[in-house]
Amino acid sequence: MIQVLMELSRSELHILDVYESEEYYRATVEPELEDGSTSPADVYVWKDEHKHLLDGEWIYEEWRQLHLHRWVERLSPDGAHPSGDLSN
Repeated sequence: MIQVLMELSRSELHILDVYESEEYYRATVEPELEDGSTSPADVYVWKDEHKHLLDGEWIYEEWRQLHLHRWVERLSPDGAHPSGDLSN
């Protein structure tokens, strides 16, 4: 599943940075759109140093069944930012 979020504020980008944690880095790319034009976009890329954590093929449904509950426990009631601080 691909999710595209448009026109995010700095605060929202910060929340995503925290959510994606130290295992990813944010990079700017220029994807080609359906009409042939390009647009700058930020993507989160898995860091090579963490490849050893991947054991075989990553399957979303398997992750969901085995790990989703732990991931949800990391979230605060106020949103995706672990400290709940959405004002930055």
